[in-house]
Amino acid sequence: SFADLIKGILYAADLPHVDIINMSLGAYFPKNQVQGLLPAVNKAINYANSRGKLVVSSAGNGDEDGNGINLDRDSNWVHLPSEAGAGIGIYATNFYDEVASYSNYGRSGTWVGAPGGGALPPEPLPGCLFNPATHGGMVGACSQFSVFFGCAGGGFYLNGASGTSFAAPTAAGVAALIDGLYGGQLNGGQLKSGLAQTADDLGSRGVDLYFSHGRVNAGNASQN
Repeated sequence: SFADLIKGILYAADLPHVDIINMSLGAYFPKNQVQGLLPAVNKAINYANSRGKLVVSSAGNGDEDGNGINLDRDSNWVHLPSEAGAGIGIYATNFYDEVASYSNYGRSGTWVGAPGGGALPPEPLPGCLFNPATHGGMVGACSQFSVFFGCAGGGFYLNGASGTSFAAPTAAGVAALIDGLYGGQLNGGQLKSGLAQTADDLGSRGVDLYFSHGRVNAGNASQN
């Protein structure tokens, strides 16, 4: 429930060694149906921000038909918690560095994107025993590494799916890389700026409707 979500944010905000809070969850509401909820979530996320934490949330996986929603389009609707307070929403990109077809997007509704799966790779991943139709959602599943450990030897595979729920923790991890460069001393606003400054600018130059501030780049984030 959103009551649990708010309690969780407030709890994590007061933990001394927590710098980043990730939430791979959310819901899309008409604002007139959540008049009390929106300010409550805003207040919780802003409290976390006042404690120096960055709150990262998945931007959502589109409408009931699986088509991404332009979160800038209708100001009478809101996606929570990704559009609340000082937190940031994360959209998903696919294998081709496009906004994934299912991913919500928008300048105000998202801050940066991160890989979340979706489109198929141009050819089946080498050595993979899974159906090629599933390869677009694999997370390192079918490299030679996994073949070496797997199959008849009784080893294991890592299998994934697709969604902004996968993109959000990736962005949170990149924020942690940035924070680590400064000994964990950055606040939420500084981490937010760091993500934007180290992201790859995709699409139109600058902040745009589909890619917002760009797709996170862990290599850039790992350098001073």
